[in-house]
Formats: sequence, C-alpha cells, structure tokens
Amino acid sequence: MKFTLFLTIVLSVFFGASLTTNVLAQTKELKLKKTQTKRNTSAKSSGNRSVLLTGDCRMNLDGIYDSFFPCKSKVSFSQLADGGSFLMFGSSDVIFTLFSENNPPPKKTSYSLSINTLRVNSGGNDIPNYNIKGECDFRKDEYATKFLSVRCEINDLANLKIYYFYLKNITETK
Repeated sequence: MKFTLFLTIVLSVFFGASLTTNVLAQTKELKLKKTQTKRNTSAKSSGNRSVLLTGDCRMNLDGIYDSFFPCKSKVSFSQLADGGSFLMFGSSDVIFTLFSENNPPPKKTSYSLSINTLRVNSGGNDIPNYNIKGECDFRKDEYATKFLSVRCEINDLANLKIYYFYLKNITETK
C-alpha cells in the first residue's frame, strides 16, 4: 500500500496524472503474472523499495549510437518484494519502463539488472514488449553510499534494434 502511494505521487509529479493510472496497472499486472507463474526468486526483502535518481538523462531509441536525445532528469528505480525490479525513464509525453525479474546480488560499487520486458506508455496507450534482452548497470562511489550513473542497453529481439537509456552525473537520490 505504501509503495503504491509512493509510486502514484512520483508518477503524478514527474510524468503527469494521465499516465499514472496505466503504469500502476502495469505494476499490478506484473505482480499478478509473477504470482501466477510461481517463480522462485533470490530476494530476501520483506517489502518494496524505491528511489528517485536525478541526473543528466539521455536516451536513444533508433539504435544509431550518435543520435541521443535528452529525457527527464528524474528516473525512478524500484525493487519489489518478490525480487523483481523496474526502472522508469520519461520524455515529455512517453514513459519507458524496463522490468527485471531475477537479479544477481549487488557488488559493492556496481549492480546489474537483467532486463526482460520493456513497456512504452504514450498518451494512455500501453505497449508491452516481451522480446527484450538487456542489462542495466548501476555504478556507485567507492564507499557504496552514492549512485553515480545508470547505463541500460536493451536489445529488441523481434525488431533487431538496440535502445540505450543513460543517467549520468547523478546529483540527488531520494
């Protein structure tokens, strides 16, 4: 309940109320799907955890490495109690949500997520893509007290494209 309230506030403030309902439905759908498939996870967390990262955000959706464009400076990262995680990147009217189910244990200065689903929400239309394989790498400072960057490289296996999502120079973590 607290997680849903937190997510509602974050989405409303940073991405607009119209997209909030669809993303919350996506989160519930993902939880239901995982419950129904009864997959084992390595997570030992007792609840959901979320953080809002602020930095220089850039994304590339056409696979041409030189054509990056800016995205919203705030990126939401959430770890679910069942071991799944998701990252949300946004542009002016689109939310890109990258989902991961089972993740390896974090290292002191780095953390990786294996991405298996990409959802694109634009104008209330939700487009899931399950033909995804990719990775998001989080870098931390040497004391593991501060996030420095997030770098995601996602392969769309059906359309033979590569998507890039980067958040560098992280200045704030809430």
